[in-house]
Amino acid sequence: TGVTVDQFSLTLANGATSSVQTRTDDPLRRALFGVRREVFSVLSRYSFEEGSGSSTADGVRGVSGAGTLTGSPSWVAGKIGSYALSFSGSNYVAASDTGLPSGNAPRSFAFWVKTSLGSEVYGLSYGTLSVAQGILIGVKSGKLAITQVGASVSGSTTINDNAWHHCIITWSGSTLKMYVDGAEETVTVSGSFTVSTVLNALTIGGHLNRTDNFTGSFDQVLIYRGVLTATAVTTLYNSGSGGTVDQAFSPVRGDLYEIDTPASNTCTLKNLGSDGYFELTVIKP
Repeated sequence: TGVTVDQFSLTLANGATSSVQTRTDDPLRRALFGVRREVFSVLSRYSFEEGSGSSTADGVRGVSGAGTLTGSPSWVAGKIGSYALSFSGSNYVAASDTGLPSGNAPRSFAFWVKTSLGSEVYGLSYGTLSVAQGILIGVKSGKLAITQVGASVSGSTTINDNAWHHCIITWSGSTLKMYVDGAEETVTVSGSFTVSTVLNALTIGGHLNRTDNFTGSFDQVLIYRGVLTATAVTTLYNSGSGGTVDQAFSPVRGDLYEIDTPASNTCTLKNLGSDGYFELTVIKP
């Protein structure tokens, strides 16, 4: 812990972890590790920290992902940071879904949600409103749910108690998993659930049709390429300071991966085996 170097080798016992700070003499800190294959990486991040105005930034995609507040959602106290957005059922955030996973590609969604709705309503959606071509995430019978035309998957934990809950949904290309407040859900599948997303638009606080909209609040909305690991799920849920898991890589022997990290990032290494190769996770405060 506390190693400050450019290139290094490090030996850890099986399963042990170490926090490594990258270069301190460069505002864009750089580390070189013996790992390469990407497990997941964040593609889109809405933190809703503006607190006022009619737009909200995407912390990853920048201008191409900036959201427009439509129908005046309210800025309210956030679960993470100072602010969140509250929706009344007649408003939403409209954005582009350019660069988000399409087709059957693996992906993950993470967000904090607060609602008292018991009916079926969706508040995070993107793609096209046609069979398997769009993703709609929200609440069905008080449980976390993801749906598309003709099929849906629901969780097992009640989340419509007007308290904040952390929700994660992962899709591997064949398997869907749900997590609520850090714990994996028992899921119920209705219909034949498949994913073949055709990009069209991203909506937060609303349905793809932007009329059957959400009532409640969202905070810290993240969309990833790839499947979040169990470690990442735990980190995201426990990130009371607003930390987000940005990237993870798993070992490919003999390969090197060069990663640039902002000055405040922490790189956490975990030994995956006795050969001294590591999983690298980048935590962004």
